[in-house]
Amino acid sequence: MSIAYRSTVRIRRVLTRRPWLYWIIVVGLAAVLATATRSNLAEVQRERESWGGTTTVWVATADISAGQTVREHAAARHVALAMTPVHAVNDITDLDGVARQRISVGEIITTVDVTATDDQLALVPVGWLAVVVTESPRSGATKGSQVQLTADGVVIADEALVIGEVDGSTLVAVPADVAPLVPMAAQSGTLTLLRVP
Repeated sequence: MSIAYRSTVRIRRVLTRRPWLYWIIVVGLAAVLATATRSNLAEVQRERESWGGTTTVWVATADISAGQTVREHAAARHVALAMTPVHAVNDITDLDGVARQRISVGEIITTVDVTATDDQLALVPVGWLAVVVTESPRSGATKGSQVQLTADGVVIADEALVIGEVDGSTLVAVPADVAPLVPMAAQSGTLTLLRVP
């Protein structure tokens, strides 16, 4: 017989003759487990307190495109102050407007993301400029579409946002540093809007 088998047999005989010993072991193990659980819960509470208090913010419940109404796609959530971005929307009346830029599902909505008007120029992100371009052929991009601008196979603007139309031409918001290049490329007749999925 193996040593493990003989040890198991001896332990069973001892516990059979002294059932109170079995219950002492069970109670001891339960006490150790309860102490470990209480310690873990106390550690979780200490970590939670180290983040500071909480505040109510509004979070996007679906992807919101530029120009789309915000309020119907937002819900209140409680988050730690340490995780709250500057200018986070915490009053529902601040959601009465449209998205200035794309807001992803789960993202905390800030006042920078929302504009009170649906005027085309209100959709221009901070630090960007609006440029009117004539597409040939048309890309089919509509208000709120993310695009790239290219001319003669060269990327002029890595990121751009279609914000509307002016007299049949497309109004596009681009970063200010590349805005002067866009009209030159459009004048050459080779400007193309590449749609970004």
